[in-house]
Amino acid sequence: MNLISGESRSGKTTRILKLASKNQSTIVTWNSRHASQLFETAKSMGLAIPKPITFEKFLNRANHQGVKSFCFEELGQLLCSMTRCPIIASTWDTTTHPIIKLQPNSISFIENL
Repeated sequence: MNLISGESRSGKTTRILKLASKNQSTIVTWNSRHASQLFETAKSMGLAIPKPITFEKFLNRANHQGVKSFCFEELGQLLCSMTRCPIIASTWDTTTHPIIKLQPNSISFIENL
Protein backbone atom coordinates (compact mmCIF):
# COMPACT_ATOMS: atom_id res chain seq x y z
CA MET A 1 0.00 0.00 0.00
CA ASN A 2 1.21 3.48 -0.87
CA LEU A 3 0.19 6.82 0.61
CA ILE A 4 -0.12 9.44 -2.11
CA SER A 5 0.30 12.87 -0.58
CA GLY A 6 0.31 16.34 -1.99
CA GLU A 7 -1.24 19.75 -1.80
CA SER A 8 -4.72 20.54 -3.08
CA ARG A 9 -4.92 20.19 -6.87
CA SER A 10 -1.56 18.37 -7.09
CA GLY A 11 -2.95 15.30 -8.86
CA LYS A 12 -3.80 12.95 -5.99
CA THR A 13 -7.28 12.14 -7.27
CA THR A 14 -6.02 11.74 -10.84
CA ARG A 15 -3.48 9.22 -9.57
CA ILE A 16 -6.09 7.29 -7.54
CA LEU A 17 -8.42 7.13 -10.55
CA LYS A 18 -5.60 5.84 -12.77
CA LEU A 19 -4.58 3.26 -10.17
CA ALA A 20 -8.19 2.15 -9.72
CA SER A 21 -8.54 1.73 -13.48
CA LYS A 22 -5.25 -0.11 -13.87
CA ASN A 23 -5.95 -2.51 -10.99
CA GLN A 24 -9.77 -2.53 -11.20
CA SER A 25 -9.79 -1.37 -7.58
CA THR A 26 -12.92 -0.10 -5.85
CA ILE A 27 -12.48 3.44 -4.54
CA VAL A 28 -13.75 4.14 -1.03
CA THR A 29 -14.74 7.71 -0.17
CA TRP A 30 -16.61 9.66 2.50
CA ASN A 31 -20.04 10.16 0.87
CA SER A 32 -22.17 9.02 -2.05
CA ARG A 33 -22.04 12.41 -3.78
CA HIS A 34 -18.25 12.28 -3.94
CA ALA A 35 -18.40 8.63 -5.07
CA SER A 36 -20.61 9.69 -8.00
CA GLN A 37 -18.27 12.60 -8.84
CA LEU A 38 -15.28 10.25 -8.91
CA PHE A 39 -17.09 7.84 -11.21
CA GLU A 40 -18.07 10.63 -13.61
CA THR A 41 -14.56 12.11 -13.57
CA ALA A 42 -13.07 8.72 -14.42
CA LYS A 43 -15.51 8.34 -17.33
CA SER A 44 -14.60 11.80 -18.63
CA MET A 45 -10.92 10.78 -18.53
CA GLY A 46 -11.69 7.61 -20.50
CA LEU A 47 -10.99 5.39 -17.49
CA ALA A 48 -13.06 2.32 -16.63
CA ILE A 49 -13.32 1.85 -12.86
CA PRO A 50 -15.63 -0.11 -10.59
CA LYS A 51 -18.32 2.09 -9.05
CA PRO A 52 -16.84 3.88 -5.98
CA ILE A 53 -18.47 3.20 -2.61
CA THR A 54 -18.84 5.04 0.67
CA PHE A 55 -16.94 4.07 3.80
CA GLU A 56 -20.25 2.98 5.32
CA LYS A 57 -20.70 0.46 2.50
CA PHE A 58 -17.06 -0.57 2.83
CA LEU A 59 -17.68 -1.51 6.48
CA ASN A 60 -20.43 -3.89 5.35
CA ARG A 61 -18.30 -6.81 4.22
CA ALA A 62 -21.14 -8.05 2.00
CA ASN A 63 -20.04 -5.28 -0.39
CA HIS A 64 -16.59 -6.89 -0.76
CA GLN A 65 -17.84 -9.75 -2.94
CA GLY A 66 -16.06 -9.62 -6.29
CA VAL A 67 -13.78 -6.74 -5.22
CA LYS A 68 -10.14 -7.17 -6.33
CA SER A 69 -8.65 -4.38 -4.20
CA PHE A 70 -9.44 -0.99 -2.67
CA CYS A 71 -8.17 2.57 -3.06
CA PHE A 72 -9.07 5.16 -0.42
CA GLU A 73 -9.71 8.70 -1.68
CA GLU A 74 -8.69 11.47 0.75
CA LEU A 75 -8.07 9.21 3.74
CA GLY A 76 -7.77 12.20 6.08
CA GLN A 77 -11.19 13.52 5.06
CA LEU A 78 -12.61 10.02 5.36
CA LEU A 79 -11.30 9.57 8.91
CA CYS A 80 -12.46 13.03 9.98
CA SER A 81 -15.96 12.33 8.66
CA MET A 82 -16.24 9.37 11.05
CA THR A 83 -15.45 11.25 14.25
CA ARG A 84 -17.07 14.03 16.23
CA CYS A 85 -13.77 15.45 17.41
CA PRO A 86 -10.46 16.31 15.71
CA ILE A 87 -7.93 13.60 14.92
CA ILE A 88 -4.68 14.96 16.33
CA ALA A 89 -2.20 12.53 14.77
CA SER A 90 -1.65 9.18 13.13
CA THR A 91 1.35 7.00 12.43
CA TRP A 92 2.42 5.56 9.09
CA ASP A 93 5.09 2.90 8.58
CA THR A 94 7.10 4.00 5.54
CA THR A 95 9.19 0.82 5.67
CA THR A 96 6.29 -1.28 4.42
CA HIS A 97 4.03 1.46 3.01
CA PRO A 98 5.90 4.14 1.01
CA ILE A 99 4.72 7.73 0.73
CA ILE A 100 4.50 9.13 -2.80
CA LYS A 101 4.76 12.93 -2.56
CA LEU A 102 3.22 14.74 -5.50
CA GLN A 103 4.28 18.25 -6.40
CA PRO A 104 1.67 20.70 -7.73
CA ASN A 105 1.22 20.42 -11.49
CA SER A 106 3.48 17.38 -11.69
CA ILE A 107 1.50 15.52 -14.36
CA SER A 108 4.60 13.98 -15.94
CA PHE A 109 5.59 12.63 -12.53
CA ILE A 110 2.09 11.20 -12.02
CA GLU A 111 2.27 9.39 -15.35
CA ASN A 112 5.47 7.63 -14.25
CA LEU A 113 4.16 6.29 -10.91
